[in-house]
Amino acid sequence: LASRLDRESIDRYQLLVRATDGGHLFDHLLLELLITDDNDNWPVMMQNNYEITLFPHEYNASLVPEFPVRTSLFVKATDADLPENSHLVYRIFHPPSHANRATESLSQTFTVDPQSGQLIVQHAITRADLDEWQLFVEACDSLNTGLSSTHCSSPAKVHIRLAAREPPNLPRIHCTAGSVLEDDRVSDREVALCQVQPTNLTGDWMLTSVTVLHTGQHVSAFRLDRHTGRVFTTRPLDYEVASAYRLRVQFRLANFKPVVLAHTEFVVQLVDVNDCTPHLDSPIFEIPPGGQFWLAVQIGLFHAVVSCTTLTFVAHKK
Repeated sequence: LASRLDRESIDRYQLLVRATDGGHLFDHLLLELLITDDNDNWPVMMQNNYEITLFPHEYNASLVPEFPVRTSLFVKATDADLPENSHLVYRIFHPPSHANRATESLSQTFTVDPQSGQLIVQHAITRADLDEWQLFVEACDSLNTGLSSTHCSSPAKVHIRLAAREPPNLPRIHCTAGSVLEDDRVSDREVALCQVQPTNLTGDWMLTSVTVLHTGQHVSAFRLDRHTGRVFTTRPLDYEVASAYRLRVQFRLANFKPVVLAHTEFVVQLVDVNDCTPHLDSPIFEIPPGGQFWLAVQIGLFHAVVSCTTLTFVAHKK
């Protein structure tokens, strides 16, 4: 090797090897190298700061029929490794500077779902004691996957406010996305629109997570305009790589204190187009001297990074 191999940059190489006896006899071999994945990427939080307002029906003992209560807040991280090396678990991170008593109180009051990153209220909270909370959440490689080494993200800060009353008008949001033709060359295409009801409500939109639908792997392939709710691609989309994506969206209501958040999720489905070029299983075939021979050529599939395929025949004279 002349340099370090990075699967996240290039995941396969094709080498054409030629062997000769020093004379006119030779042979060719097409060698394909597939780069396996190593757990060499740290999880990265999609946001450094999260905030949520809990209303009385989410924390008040007289209004909540049963605890724990799952909130609408999800903390999400991404990992560039393949799925077998990128399965993440979420947990509350306790900075060394926090007092033991404060840490114990926090752990008894809140937790996060280790698989989804969802914030959970474990028991009733009295607003008179404390109406604002702050905790930190980190994402780490799962130990259950048998990894020899694990990495954790930098902690994300979660700011929690307890509202004294229910909001006067909770926003209802929905996003619509039609089927999108794959395109492995074009980015920044509009693929969906998110809207809020009632329509006179104003606020900011945020894309909180994007996952490949069938694998659950987190990716960065879309962006959401915070003012208009329009969703765009940030890179070309290839159906052969991923055919569908699940997007989770958050809307923050403006001009209301404390903060009011609404969440929804939707799927962007790609439509396959005929963009794969057939390729031959070897660039060179040799016809030995003498007799008649049928040449069988096997046709495979190759992603459209090559515009054409050239076949060279080498024949010996009698």
